[in-house]
Formats: sequence, structure tokens, C-alpha cells
Amino acid sequence: MLDQLFDRVDLGVLSEVLLYGEVPEGSTDSVSCEEKLKAAEGEMQKQLDEMDLERRTNEEVQDIFSGFQANIGPIYFELGMRAGVRLYRVLVEGESEIIKQQQTAGEAPEA
Repeated sequence: MLDQLFDRVDLGVLSEVLLYGEVPEGSTDSVSCEEKLKAAEGEMQKQLDEMDLERRTNEEVQDIFSGFQANIGPIYFELGMRAGVRLYRVLVEGESEIIKQQQTAGEAPEA
């Protein structure tokens, strides 16, 4: 039963729900994480270019952002892993409870 559930899970939508509490409009398309990262980087670069900073300052600001992202990336990864483990535990407990209910009702458990 869990295999069927995992086959249907769209991790992109699930991550949006976990992050924002809902799926933001226009986010139901199947864009890869790499494409999302490139789009975010492109948007940041566009905003920096619009500030009309001199080239060196622009590069220094980019370095600051890159350092910040490097520092917080592992934190978000850890939070995602924790959320995934908690979700998995809830699903496994639910699966165990369903099997127990089926066994007490005299039904054969699903494989």
C-alpha cells in the first residue's frame, strides 16, 4: 500500500505544501529543481543588473549571496530530511494500523 502512495506522490507539490502551506498558483507544472534554481539565479542576477552597480560591487554582492546560500542550504536540507522522516513514520504507523484493523476484522493484509 505504501508503494502505491509513494508512486503517486509529487515531491515538488509536497515540498511546496510543506514550505508554504499550499501550492502557490502556477506551481503545479513539473519543473525540475535545476530549472527552478536557474530561474531563481537569473532573477537575482536581473535585479542586481537593474541596480546598475559597478562590476566589482556587483560581483561582491553575488559573493555575499553565494556565501549566505552556502550557509543556509544545509539547514534547509536538514529540515527537509526531518520532515521526510516524520512523514514516513506517520505513513508507516498508519499502514501498521490499517493492517491491524484488517487482521482483527479477519481480512487478509494487502502486500
